Amino acid sequence: WRATPALELIANLDRSFRAPNLDDLTGRQAAGPGFQFENPALAPEVAHTVELGLRRLGGHSRLEAWAFASRLDDAIIRALRSADDCPASSTQCQASWFRYQLVNDDGALLYGAEAAAEARWPRLAVRGTISWARGDGPNPQQRPSDPTLPYQARVPLSRVPPLHGTVEATAPWRWGHAAIGARWATAQDRLAPSDLSDPRIPPGGTPGYVVVDLRGGVRLHDQARVGVVVENLFDAAYRYHGSSVNGPGRSALVWMELTP
Repeated sequence: WRATPALELIANLDRSFRAPNLDDLTGRQAAGPGFQFENPALAPEVAHTVELGLRRLGGHSRLEAWAFASRLDDAIIRALRSADDCPASSTQCQASWFRYQLVNDDGALLYGAEAAAEARWPRLAVRGTISWARGDGPNPQQRPSDPTLPYQARVPLSRVPPLHGTVEATAPWRWGHAAIGARWATAQDRLAPSDLSDPRIPPGGTPGYVVVDLRGGVRLHDQARVGVVVENLFDAAYRYHGSSVNGPGRSALVWMELTP
């Protein structure tokens, strides 16, 4: 709905589903947090999502913002199992430190917001993005018989990213441009039970980071351009939440473009 010539309001309703694949139904394999074995009774996961957004266009600026909420019915999540639950023929399952089985869990919620903004002037352009999400669902583990043991009725969903975003400033001129940008994220310490044993996630959660990048280029003449890109200028150690490897360290790239 166009509220004004420069402002649009947007709403979406969505229903989707994800059917379990063959690995989910029949696979026995080492997964990130441990050994995972099959569950042939898995049902499809169904999501109901509401999205609300706005888009504002100005003479030299642009703003877009969204908020969403999703309810997951029969959400497919990992539940911790004991050695007694392992298939009888799977010695690898029984020998593993942690064992998991995919199960359906009702009542999981995922919600968040994101925004992007851009402003341009004759000698400078600035843009940025920001994204936030949070999710939780019923604890797939049974409440312990000992009432003194800690137990949470609802727990975080697995591998939900932390607050993160980007920012970039570009200065153009007649024969080229220069830019500086940053990618950043806060720490993520809201971990699902299966995340606690996942070697891809550091103990206590994934640390936050700020990674600074530089780029620039010049036009030598009408048919040739040359430029340089420096990524991770300060050689920061960082990892995207849930990734099995750290991001690349400092690197540089020189490029040339020739046109007929």
